[in-house]
Amino acid sequence: MLLRRKVCLIFLGLLSLPAMTMARELYLKPSVQVRPSIDDNSQLIEKKETASGYQATFLGVGGVRSAVSNIALTASADVYRYWGQQGLDRENYNVGVHADHNLSDRHKVGLGADYTSDTSLNSETSSTGLLIGKIARQRFNIAPSWSYLLSETKIVKTGYGHEEVDYAKTINSALISYKTDSVLLNYSDTWGKATRYNVGVNAMRYDAADIQTKTDNVSLTGGAEHAYSETLSFNGMAGVRKTNTTTTQGTRNSYGPLLGAGVTKKFERADVGIDYTKSISPSGIGGFLDIDTVNVNVNYRVTEHLKVMLLGSRISSTTTNNTGGSATFDRQYYSIEPKVAWVFNKQLDLVGGYRYRTQYYTSTSTSTSKNNSGDNVISTTSSDSSAASNSVFVYLDYHLDELTTNRF
Repeated sequence: MLLRRKVCLIFLGLLSLPAMTMARELYLKPSVQVRPSIDDNSQLIEKKETASGYQATFLGVGGVRSAVSNIALTASADVYRYWGQQGLDRENYNVGVHADHNLSDRHKVGLGADYTSDTSLNSETSSTGLLIGKIARQRFNIAPSWSYLLSETKIVKTGYGHEEVDYAKTINSALISYKTDSVLLNYSDTWGKATRYNVGVNAMRYDAADIQTKTDNVSLTGGAEHAYSETLSFNGMAGVRKTNTTTTQGTRNSYGPLLGAGVTKKFERADVGIDYTKSISPSGIGGFLDIDTVNVNVNYRVTEHLKVMLLGSRISSTTTNNTGGSATFDRQYYSIEPKVAWVFNKQLDLVGGYRYRTQYYTSTSTSTSKNNSGDNVISTTSSDSSAASNSVFVYLDYHLDELTTNRF
């Protein structure tokens, strides 16, 4: 209830902003997707169980804009229904507001806020891999920002972010609710027409009150983007982090690199993109996860209406050695998804494909008890597991062109 009240207050505050300009335009862009599928292991657990069903997604984007401002509202709902396995039916919801306004030719302010209600079946796929149990999750985020144009090519940006993630408390759940507060300062410049570089500083505090853990992370990064030609571009990033964690057992520090690299190539009928990132991210296991991600994206246009696509990813998630939670994870996740799409027109696509997923992880749980003398005794248990999933799906994607009003 607390999260919902906060979201309502933010929405009302944005909608009550004074008129930003005399000339405004309303716009709306709705879309619908229905996706039937068969999956032999939706939860990626060792004991497979086949389930068939569908996912229906409803998305609406709308708002008001002018030459100097934009207020965009988004709302989406995902409805999952399955047969053959219990515990997979669910509904996910997301609402958000994103606004920006040019105070002058140089000054711009922005504000973003969103609220998500979903389950661990969706939220943990790219992080911990704890998909079993369908743990309800609520997430709230707000992020004001400010940017200043120093010259035609140089810009400085600063921002603040506040996030709250709340997992439902159940007997079998290892997921822990947390809050984060972060600030950033970024400077970017353009060299010529093809190269842009940036330098940034970011500080974040992670607070898991249920296990009395606080983590402070500070990172310094530098990166560049370069368009070698109209069809070939590169990007890269490198940085370093320092992480300090305070728990009931004391304080610990850790250091680590932050990396990123990517390449995009466009051919006459095809697009190929490959990227790699090494980053840390707050998680529901009582601390930060050190995440290495590799993504491959290939699109090939066979004809005007027929497209072939291939998506592949590898995610390695490990707890940083300073994690203060009661459980730690070392997880390897792989996914490959070939698809074929028939494009009827700009509004309607029919897509079918196959997805293979597999994960391997080691979990370590730590518990504290008292012996007969009243002293704390710490015990640790470890377990390994692996799982794989095969899924066949087809979906119809219908999206209207943007609807707009006349200016008033």
